[in-house]
Amino acid sequence: MKFLPVREFRLHPGAVWRRLRQEQELVLTAKGKPIGLLTPLDEASFEQTIRMWRQARGMAALAQLQQEARAKGLDRLKPAKVEAEIRRLRRR
Repeated sequence: MKFLPVREFRLHPGAVWRRLRQEQELVLTAKGKPIGLLTPLDEASFEQTIRMWRQARGMAALAQLQQEARAKGLDRLKPAKVEAEIRRLRRR
């Protein structure tokens, strides 16, 4: 994984595009911390790439929720307790 400071992106955009074609992905950084990901796109696969990216983000969000639920012990709730909670929330 290669990193790219925002400053370099701002000062040398042509070189960045050439490097991106070569590396296939670059992590954009600000003050040494990752803030974004650059990846090449083409017109033919644009829509498919965006759909795949959104799906991956959704899967990451789900994994985070599952991890938080395990940390709180919610993964050990009995089905009856889960159903009761659903009913309570639906009444709201």
